[in-house]
Amino acid sequence: WTISCRDFCLGCSDVTSGFWCAGDSLPATGPGGTFHIVADQTLYLILDVLLVAFHTLLVGFNTLGWAWRRTRRLHLFTISATLLSWFGLGIVYGWGYCPLTDWHWQVKRALGETRLPASCMKYYLDRITGVDWSPAVVDALVIGAALGALVVSVALNVRDIRRARPVAASGGVRAGSARLGAHEPRQQPHMEDQK
Repeated sequence: WTISCRDFCLGCSDVTSGFWCAGDSLPATGPGGTFHIVADQTLYLILDVLLVAFHTLLVGFNTLGWAWRRTRRLHLFTISATLLSWFGLGIVYGWGYCPLTDWHWQVKRALGETRLPASCMKYYLDRITGVDWSPAVVDALVIGAALGALVVSVALNVRDIRRARPVAASGGVRAGSARLGAHEPRQQPHMEDQK
């Protein structure tokens, strides 16, 4: 996969359409002119920020999205897709493969960054803490957190599905709901019963 500004706009290299793309050179500057480089750098800087934001939100959601009932099914989907990418696509592209990291590293290379690790988590842990984390330690922490989140998500989704089952045909009471709850009014004794 490669990213270029041609992937993000219509009409590139079509002088008659009136559109201009950072990948095209303006007639006034000529091929490879200064404006072309600046526009490409700006595009890559914007993509870098967007990928950092999206990837950070996805990692956060994969870690904690199970905590809210409304997001549990979406969480189960995203954590499953992430693990499928790591271990499914990983068979072809290398274990732990993440398309977002792959795209992000392409952007960073275009911005001149080199020596990027295989894991975005290692990259950001190194940058935030100033410590050169062991890739094996980072991978173990990330896989442990992801598998833990998957187990919790599956358990809570199964529980939610069981709770949402229709009322049983036997007496119209769902199993376990026969006890007196706070939502049920207590019966007040009648005056005759108090004599």
